[in-house]
Parts: sequence; C-alpha cells; structure tokens
Amino acid sequence: MLREELAAGYYQPLPEQLRRSNGVYPLEFEGRFAAAMAFSERSVDLLPLRTSMTAKLTDDGAELTVTTDGPATAHALEIALRDEPDVAGAAPLGDGRYHLGDDAAAITAAGTTVRVALHGATGAAPAPQYHPGEAYTFLDGTDAVGGTRLYATWSSPGTVTVGLRRT
Repeated sequence: MLREELAAGYYQPLPEQLRRSNGVYPLEFEGRFAAAMAFSERSVDLLPLRTSMTAKLTDDGAELTVTTDGPATAHALEIALRDEPDVAGAAPLGDGRYHLGDDAAAITAAGTTVRVALHGATGAAPAPQYHPGEAYTFLDGTDAVGGTRLYATWSSPGTVTVGLRRT
C-alpha cells in the first residue's frame, strides 16, 4: 500500500489593520507560488488531502484501488502507456490522451489486449488539463509525461478501482 498526505494553505483575508489602501504588498514565495499577497501576515487554514493506493495482482491482471479523503475536489489517475497502442472505448482528448468513462476500454499493443474497467469513477469529472506550474514554464519547460495516457476521474472524498485484465 502507498500512502501520502499533503496539506495546502487556504489563506484568510488580511486583518483590517494590515490592509493597505494602495493594495501594494511585498512579493513573497508561499511554497507553491510567488505573489504580492502578504502571506506572512495572513492566518492560514491547512486543508489536508490523504491518498492511498493498493495494488492487487490477479491471475489475469491487476486491480489498483485509489482512495482520496479531504476537501471535495476532482481527481484524475493518469495511466501512462509506452509505445502507441490502439485504444478503443475511451474518449480521445487529443495529444495521446484518453478519458476512461463508465464503459470498459480495450488497449491493444504488440498483439496483446488489456481490458481496463473502472469501478467508482464518476466519468463526469473533467479530464485534466495539466499545467506544470511557474517553476517550469518560466524556463519554457515541463515535467509532463508524454506518450499515450489514460485518465480515470472521480471526486473526493471517494474511491476508484481500476481493473486491468489481459484478454
């Protein structure tokens, strides 16, 4: 089992006595981004997100179960595939990306087909539009995975199980 807990700050308004009429505040780095928002002067509420993932091997494949617990938000599990497989039963998003919906998808490469079925996924959550963040884009870079990618989407708190079966 893999587990992770992250917490991000939700910043409260500046206390009235610290507000500036001109709206100009010092530039500060918050840990995720830099902004002229006087982070050090604001109270902050930490919002935790707990994620766990288990993998169970079966005779014909595997089951991956991802559970998220925290504020209500959309999630996506990205499954990266090597080579350029044929993908059937998933909605194409362009650039080698596919959204897995309520129906099973079939992935075929090198004469082998794997059936991908979801349980607990909403299908309605938007498939991700990845943005690498200012730490990469100001250098015109990215840390995004290339190639063919499948996305299972759901909302937290929630659980999604991805069944991978060789057919």
